Amino acid sequence: MSYTIETLTSMNDDVFDTLYAASYPKIEEGNTMPWHQYDAETSGPILYDEKKRIFKEIFDIVLRAGDDNNKVYVTYKDGTPIRMLNAGIRRDGVLGCLYQLVAPDSLGSRAWLYDHVLVRQTRDQFITDFDNTSHTMEIVSDSSMRAYYMLRPLPDCYSSIIETQADGISTMIITYSGD
Repeated sequence: MSYTIETLTSMNDDVFDTLYAASYPKIEEGNTMPWHQYDAETSGPILYDEKKRIFKEIFDIVLRAGDDNNKVYVTYKDGTPIRMLNAGIRRDGVLGCLYQLVAPDSLGSRAWLYDHVLVRQTRDQFITDFDNTSHTMEIVSDSSMRAYYMLRPLPDCYSSIIETQADGISTMIITYSGD
């Protein structure tokens, strides 16, 4: 088993389509994004294609900007795309992980989310690209992604996860260990 983290310079439509389709059931649970903000703009609930367009635009904005402070990554497990995420330096100078699409591996499992090898490899990629010692995430408080971060054993490459909650949003500061 091996992981590869690729930094994108342009959108790979086939990979995006695959990851979006695999992520859609979680997206539809309604606890991944504040969709009500978009619903207000469209006068009704937004459906699969519109949500797909919104996610793609989020990643495309980062890719079009082409600056060193923001990146889009695709992670592969044994050649199968399993994650697309964007990360960047926020105005306050903190690295933030903003959006991600998460898919099962070739065996249909998302157990890779708990793989300390990939957690460490992602941390090392962030250190290389951004020269940082921590990153921040904002997640809907009642989401499965929040539960994943708060309930899993702390990977050895993290020294702490500090969480604050306000208005249904969890903000997590994930600090890396010194190794």
